[in-house]
Amino acid sequence: MLMATNFTNRASFTGPALLREVARLHVRAQRATLACDGASSTACTILTELGRAPAMTLANLARRLRLDKGWTSRAVDQLVDAGLVAKATGDGDRRTISLSLTLAGRAEHLRIEGLLNDQVTRVIGRVPPAEQPKVARALLVLYDAYLAELADDDAAAQLAACTTAS
Repeated sequence: MLMATNFTNRASFTGPALLREVARLHVRAQRATLACDGASSTACTILTELGRAPAMTLANLARRLRLDKGWTSRAVDQLVDAGLVAKATGDGDRRTISLSLTLAGRAEHLRIEGLLNDQVTRVIGRVPPAEQPKVARALLVLYDAYLAELADDDAAAQLAACTTAS
């Protein structure tokens, strides 16, 4: 049985604590879905990111995942060995590694997306039908807010990198 931690009374949730608890439970549920399927959460995370773009550099993938480039490279190499990811050197710079999903990788990405979407559909199905449109609107507002937050983070990181380099 899945239980919330540290919260004995749902009415005591504050906005930030509630969002963090919902996000934590969501990640746990998604990981449980993948574990039942036998899929590695690392592989799924990489396939999901690569599935959202036609191609991406290794450095960009590591940055998006907020992971060490060396660690990301080793994880990607496992997916290359499995035939799910293709690696190529960049046109202008041999140090740049371009990544893309293979045909098998795209199929696996779609399969994983289906599993995870089905899990979310089950959860949303537990929300009273009259409340579902409100939840959808709230999720859209949060989505936009997170996009703005990450854009600010990316801009700040780029500015810091430029300042350090000069």
